[in-house]
Amino acid sequence: MRKITVLALISLLAFTTTQIKAQNSDHRWALGIYGNWINFNDNKIPELKFRDFQGKKQMIPSAYSAGRFISPSLNVVAAFSTNKFDIADLSSYKWMRWLRDDKDFWDADASLQYNFANGYILPESSWFTPYVYGGVGVANYLKTSYFKEVVGVGADIWLLHFLALNVHGSADILNSGDSYIHLFTGLKVRFGNSKDTDKDGVVDKDDRCPTEFGLKELKGCPDSDGDGIADIDDKCPNTPAGVKIDAMGCPIDTDADGVADYLDKCPETLAGVKVDAEGCPLDSDGDGVADYLDKCPNTPAGVKVDASGCTIDADNDGVPDAIDKCPNTPAGVKVDVNGCPIDTDKDGVPDYMDKCPTVFGIAANAGCPEIKKEEQAIINTAFSNLEFVTGKYIIKKASYPSLNRLADLIKKKPDWNVLLAGHTDNVGSDESNMKLSENRANAVKNYLVARGVPESRIKVEFYGETKPTAPNTTADGRQANRRVEMTIFF
Repeated sequence: MRKITVLALISLLAFTTTQIKAQNSDHRWALGIYGNWINFNDNKIPELKFRDFQGKKQMIPSAYSAGRFISPSLNVVAAFSTNKFDIADLSSYKWMRWLRDDKDFWDADASLQYNFANGYILPESSWFTPYVYGGVGVANYLKTSYFKEVVGVGADIWLLHFLALNVHGSADILNSGDSYIHLFTGLKVRFGNSKDTDKDGVVDKDDRCPTEFGLKELKGCPDSDGDGIADIDDKCPNTPAGVKIDAMGCPIDTDADGVADYLDKCPETLAGVKVDAEGCPLDSDGDGVADYLDKCPNTPAGVKVDASGCTIDADNDGVPDAIDKCPNTPAGVKVDVNGCPIDTDKDGVPDYMDKCPTVFGIAANAGCPEIKKEEQAIINTAFSNLEFVTGKYIIKKASYPSLNRLADLIKKKPDWNVLLAGHTDNVGSDESNMKLSENRANAVKNYLVARGVPESRIKVEFYGETKPTAPNTTADGRQANRRVEMTIFF
């Protein structure tokens, strides 16, 4: 029972530890050396079954084996062992006293071994290799040789890639009707490496390119351009280093225009469009409009064209160049019949540049009515003196006088509308700063409304910490960023 427990613990340990590949095609031969123990059952002398006629424990090297790999599942094994019988007092069997002088025992057998670490039941790489075996052999004792049948179980526990602890045992049945249990424990050594013709560390049987020095990760094949695709599979084996490739080893051509991305200056060309050597759409007349978009593909050289490739309107304002008095009008600007930007209020500032396009103003104030110096001073003072309680949106009383003057000024200017914009520094979270900037801008609005400014004339915007006017790395910079700004619009 103790021996069974030990074997069970060894088996459990082998299943729960790291793996070392067992005897395989790279190590086709294995030799073993063991100690052995026999428990004999002789039917000729029933009284001696388990009392007098027992094999000794021979723990010195007394058994040997040689095995040959056939497949991951099968090995063929030849074994030989010796032992001695311990024969007790046979005085009551005088006719058998001659047995006292013949205590030697030996047996030899050949068996076929089925391995469970074959890739189907356990991984081939398992360091624990249990197996069963069966075969035939010869046993010699009492000066007589007997034919025998053998069935057994065993396990190799691979301690190193070439060395294993082996435990196995068999039931041997003789043609005489006798039988015995035969147990072994010892060491097994494997050897014999497969051929590696190109010396690349991948044996020929696993090497897809056995005559060419290659890379282990590519199963022994070379990769000339280092793109991770073996030359044997690479349709473009000379791809420059660093170029992205497809599964065939060729440079990626995203738009499938025949020009690889790393050479393609227009890598997103539409399908079916003809391209030049740089992968860009052809422009036959050189007008800057690709042929597939050019409605006038034969425009004479040097003539300015529109987005359609036609010589109609250089600034694309809807007025032909021949009558366009403002031929360089920015794109998208509305023009009059002469091709010039519209100026609704006739103040000399075009509507697209005029911040007050329906109110006559001056160029110095972006087309808006002039704000006098004394009025601007009231505005500047109100916001330079504006202070809040730290971390809150409560206006300090010290700011009230200048805000009162601002409210009185706005009430006197019925054509003024006010845009209040709140800002913060970067102290605190983005969310809390955005909310604080909103609350502070509304606090100024509420103050002005309380002082009689119509709420409909005040618009509020807030930006949190997203629009600093100074670096937030200094106290002065952070103070400058904690602000509410006012813009007059009409």
